[in-house]
Amino acid sequence: MIIHVVKATLVVALATLLAGCQTALVDQFGPLSVRSVSVSTKPTVQSATDIRSVVAKAATATVVKDMPNGRQASVHITVNGVNYKNAVMSLLVGSANILGTTVSVTDKSGSVIAEFPLNEQADYIFNGVIGAAIAATQDLADVDRKLSEQYAKSLAKRIYGDQAEQLPSAAPAPTVAPSDETSARKPTKRRKVPVS
Repeated sequence: MIIHVVKATLVVALATLLAGCQTALVDQFGPLSVRSVSVSTKPTVQSATDIRSVVAKAATATVVKDMPNGRQASVHITVNGVNYKNAVMSLLVGSANILGTTVSVTDKSGSVIAEFPLNEQADYIFNGVIGAAIAATQDLADVDRKLSEQYAKSLAKRIYGDQAEQLPSAAPAPTVAPSDETSARKPTKRRKVPVS
């Protein structure tokens, strides 16, 4: 078990280093305007929260962008695994919170523009006794949220490069449906009451 965790940590660390060297998709394939994000999880994924919806919310808010003359595209994210920082591993060799995914970017006809692995890790720098304490006391729901937000920023940078933050968002504004009570109630006319 320990060997598998060490191997997974090393693979993610190497993938993270190599991901920083990759060229943005818009530099390889021309301008893109991501219109939608969908997320699925492998059946073996175990997380503290509904990681699918947490990643979908963060990625939609960050990745759905309107690039001038951009080819319409969709992003599908498959969550392959979520690993939480382990107290024992933090003491022995180091451990991190890790979100592992595979990303597929398609055009509006469904043709694949690019497919690549993308992993996000957090809290690796804190190991030893401090790392063990962090691992033992961390709020896993908060870890899922932070990992997803960091992941979404990394994904936007992988798609749009350095201009990711300057592009206008094309994400739909959240809508609030009226509650049943207010939608069922009809406006009433006010009657004038004579004053004597």
